[in-house]
Amino acid sequence: MLITNTALGSFGFELEEYRTGKLRFDEQSMLELALERTQSLLQGTVNADDELLADAATELDQRALDKVRAFVSTLADNDAVCAIQFRNQDFRFSDMGQVRMSLQRLSQDNLREEEQSLEGSFEGVLPNKRRAFEFKLKWQGEVIVGKISHALTNLDEINNHLHQETLIKVMMTRVGEGRPRYLLVEMPQWGGEGSQSYSIPGTPSAPMLTSR
Repeated sequence: MLITNTALGSFGFELEEYRTGKLRFDEQSMLELALERTQSLLQGTVNADDELLADAATELDQRALDKVRAFVSTLADNDAVCAIQFRNQDFRFSDMGQVRMSLQRLSQDNLREEEQSLEGSFEGVLPNKRRAFEFKLKWQGEVIVGKISHALTNLDEINNHLHQETLIKVMMTRVGEGRPRYLLVEMPQWGGEGSQSYSIPGTPSAPMLTSR
């Protein structure tokens, strides 16, 4: 569907997803995931909690964030509000004050994303729905916790190389002066050309990441 214009005043419309096949009982379509993440992001922008916004923003890539920024900017420019209802979740801007607050919290000065390369070793990975990892930084000794992009597969391969030094590429997301969030965006290389990978002495071979 292509929307070329809208009516003046209040209006609404309903969209239905077209599917070519059935999904598994516990499976979500890409559209369902996108709607849930967009609602979570918008909810985070009208909430004063920076941690909530950072968690929601981590689930979206830069292009999606830019689209949401552009949408909220259009609302602000036209003194408009909107509401989005999907299944049992409902989000709405109550007034223009919330729209302006949302636009400010989505600004690149407040919500920052930066691609980083980190050197260290994986402590463990949860390849199930949580798609989480623990990674020990080589120089600082700090263990960071992050999420894994849904574009990456074969996550058990990481558990086969625990405590082996490697270089990973992550997207770091930070809101204000809050705690950074990390998203693994590429599978690491294990002992291939141009990379070093070796076991760190004195470390166990079993995964250490546990569900919290």
